[in-house]
Amino acid sequence: LAGAWHARSKSDQDIVCQLALEKDYAVCEAPLRKFAKLQDPPIDYIADIWSLRASVDAFVNLGHLIGPEHLARFSKAAIAVFGQIVEPPKPDEVYRPASQRGADTHSRWLRDGMMNTLLHMAVLHDQAEFNVPGTTPQEYVNSLVRGLPGLSKDHRLMVSLQDQMSLLAEAAPIPFLEALERLLEGDAMAIRPIFEEQKGLIGSHSYYFGVLWGLEVIAWDPQLLLRASICLARLASVDPGGTFSNRPINSLRSIFLSWLPNTSANADQRKGVLMNILETVPDISWDLLMQLLPRAHDHSSPTQRPVFREFNEPEVITYAVVWDSQSFIVE
Repeated sequence: LAGAWHARSKSDQDIVCQLALEKDYAVCEAPLRKFAKLQDPPIDYIADIWSLRASVDAFVNLGHLIGPEHLARFSKAAIAVFGQIVEPPKPDEVYRPASQRGADTHSRWLRDGMMNTLLHMAVLHDQAEFNVPGTTPQEYVNSLVRGLPGLSKDHRLMVSLQDQMSLLAEAAPIPFLEALERLLEGDAMAIRPIFEEQKGLIGSHSYYFGVLWGLEVIAWDPQLLLRASICLARLASVDPGGTFSNRPINSLRSIFLSWLPNTSANADQRKGVLMNILETVPDISWDLLMQLLPRAHDHSSPTQRPVFREFNEPEVITYAVVWDSQSFIVE
């Protein structure tokens, strides 16, 4: 359930003990050492890091053993790990790990490991024969994410979850969109601070990338493309600009680019969503259309893709599809 953790992190040790229902961390770690020395070990121990070698295989083969008692402990641990607001590092500490900055937080290994577990539960439950009594695995994950304190009220939690945001969005796209839509209500002052750039020793740093990656992942789903695109458009309308090229309006361009769309939605669906964006968020409509106009020499970068979720194969991009999309933009 933990996936990975830092053996010398007291915060990580507490979570592992909570999951294992043990008071002494040494009792949790002792049985693992024999596995780490096998010729083909299922769990690795390298540089104080315990990690599952193949978390997907582990979940698919062992997921059916997870019962209500384990889920109750996992829910409590996940709220503790992902509900914690981690203050951004100071300029002279940007390139130092949290453990070296003295921050009392859980390691990146544990946060990634537990978020991957959530994603496995949401997407791979059929293969693992993983069941949640009284509900579905997806609803269990949705309920857990909705229960994160401050997710829809405090932009700092979005910042704290930046590195896991694309996985969270794939695991629980509806709760992620609900929280973001709440933060974007009104003049979006609740979320605008994520665009602030922090000066470091070498360059600047910002903390909105995770939100963009999460929305780019969701945009691959034709059924959620509209909601993800409206969120990106609202973010673009309050984006003050900065030194980074990775901005909400550029994510929209990549998603709706006629010759290389980054969504599984077909051309008609893309045109319908685009028209809705122009009507709903007119502040960015002209800039977006200008970026979507055909160019003699064009280029584009791929957006963040889902890790496990699969949608219909994107339509074949023919000259007819490209010209039709471009004519729609020009008109």
